[in-house]
Amino acid sequence: MDVEILEPGIHHRLVVERPVVHAASRGPFQSRSGSGLAIVGPWSDDEHVIPFVLGSVHAAKEMSEPVAMLVGLRSPGENPKASVARAKGVLALIEGDREAWVETATEYGGLADIEAFLQDQNRMHGWDCFVSEVDGEEDEDAASSVLGFQREFNQRFAGNLLEDGICGTKTLGSVFDVLRDAWAKWLHKHGLGDEDISRVTWLAHDEALAVPSRGSGGLDIWTLERAAFEGGDVDAARVGESRCTVWTRFDVPVEPWSWAAGPFTIVTDVPAGEVIPREEYTLRSDDGSFDMTLAIPDDTLDEGLQTLRFHALPADKSYSLTVRVHDGEPQVLFEGVPYNRLHSIWREGTE
Repeated sequence: MDVEILEPGIHHRLVVERPVVHAASRGPFQSRSGSGLAIVGPWSDDEHVIPFVLGSVHAAKEMSEPVAMLVGLRSPGENPKASVARAKGVLALIEGDREAWVETATEYGGLADIEAFLQDQNRMHGWDCFVSEVDGEEDEDAASSVLGFQREFNQRFAGNLLEDGICGTKTLGSVFDVLRDAWAKWLHKHGLGDEDISRVTWLAHDEALAVPSRGSGGLDIWTLERAAFEGGDVDAARVGESRCTVWTRFDVPVEPWSWAAGPFTIVTDVPAGEVIPREEYTLRSDDGSFDMTLAIPDDTLDEGLQTLRFHALPADKSYSLTVRVHDGEPQVLFEGVPYNRLHSIWREGTE
């Protein structure tokens, strides 16, 4: 019998790789309690669900066969069907399924959801559909807001809605059309295309998962490799309850200006409070409609490092950035960069 003697330091190995699940760093997305719609509103701090979805798409770019699970989270006492509907409603928005979204909104939504949506259209995009209070009451104020939306939709989208102030299925379908228009603009803002969406397998989990520690229900998005299921069923409960799952977080930037505009941040390598020569950074759109100069140290934020933050850049412009130290000549850092590529400037510059 032959006996093999292993040299010191040589061992048999079993390598165990745990499945990695990507979820939003700021989440889950909060919905109105009892509602089956994941829609902008005071309950979501006026944020939209679409950036949360696109955050998962960015995370999926590093995967070979990405699966994104839309998971409705049920707060204590909430109808589990409503939380399941939230996942299906967002899936319908992603897939452009107007009929399915309207069905979800009709059965599991409410007038308060639509009022919150109209309030955002009025505040952020200038639609003449002012909402005095998001309360879900079918009163004259609500009818006036819906009527304003119907008129604006007919003008902007060449629609044929009956302008009667009643939020019926046709008006709900028009709300979906506006959301899909916003979806296309969010894609442009994030530098994504239909091909990025289609390479992800999107699934709406058909059971509600309880979240007893949270005050309201919401929606979570879990993105992982298809291979993690080893040929078995893709099941959110299996992922959520697994003790070997490794959770990591993808960033969802705070973008209170919706798809129309967004922030741009410069983070220096200088510790906060350290004295350095004055530096002036000028961010300018190519058409001159946006032109802002921030200086270090005058305009810096204390975030451990000296940070400058430009707010409300129009998302449909291209930009240049220059820096001037002391009273020297401005130096160009980049120019002609579309907004949807600003987030990748640093990465491209370091590769």
